[in-house]
Amino acid sequence: MEEYLARIAEAGSLLESGTGEEHVLKQIQDYLESLKQDASPQLLISLAVEILNGEGFSDAAKLIAMHLWRDGVIKTRWQTLDEHTASVAKTQLLKLLRKPGWRRNVAETLALVAADIAVRDWPQRWPTFIDELVEIGCSGDDQAKIACAAIRFLGDEVVNSQETIVASRKQKISAAIVVSLQIIFPFLCGLATQEYTKRQTEQHDADLLLAALSAIEALVNFSPLRVVFEFNVFDACVHLLADEELRGSALDCLDIIVSTRGTPEMREFSLLSTNLNQ
Repeated sequence: MEEYLARIAEAGSLLESGTGEEHVLKQIQDYLESLKQDASPQLLISLAVEILNGEGFSDAAKLIAMHLWRDGVIKTRWQTLDEHTASVAKTQLLKLLRKPGWRRNVAETLALVAADIAVRDWPQRWPTFIDELVEIGCSGDDQAKIACAAIRFLGDEVVNSQETIVASRKQKISAAIVVSLQIIFPFLCGLATQEYTKRQTEQHDADLLLAALSAIEALVNFSPLRVVFEFNVFDACVHLLADEELRGSALDCLDIIVSTRGTPEMREFSLLSTNLNQ
């Protein structure tokens, strides 16, 4: 384990500094590719968790570790894992998502790891995923951003992913998202309202509000119109047009709501869900 950690740390330092000679960088690339292909899933997961929890590892090393986790395990061998290993990995991931203070690129990649696992396991093998994600998002601003990113990536994965495993589960995940909107939208809309109020009363950046809006935009593809209007998503987006910094995200949401964007399959699914629930 120590040798692997040292090599990944070295690779991260060289990539971050940009000072390595071309042949050295090629050796690092070949080593990481070999590790991704040959190491056991358990080892790759353990390395990622150790590096993300450890002191002294660069952001580049953390990104490398998550790349190995995603491409060496989740996208290639996740379905072969035994239930215990998969459960431990998800528990460790949730602990990482709860930690504040991640730099943006690390936080977003962690959110991507969560979405990658969710499109394979949720809801059947990870029924508590959305409840846990919302609970994490309510614990602080950093955690709220990472929860919003995970929700956004989940929606984006279902709509845009070319992976066979995702395509085969698209209908189930879409249905699960529709059911979960009653949990997700109160969190996202409440967060957006809270952040917008702060912007009206004090100097406050728009980062968290934009994160919430991006997540809402990703979910509107799946949302029956009754849910969109129940949570005042349309009215809120119209209201946000007055804020220049938020206007682009608000327009994107409105664009999908009026069905000028979004895939035909998602719009058809949304209308079907609306009819079934009337």
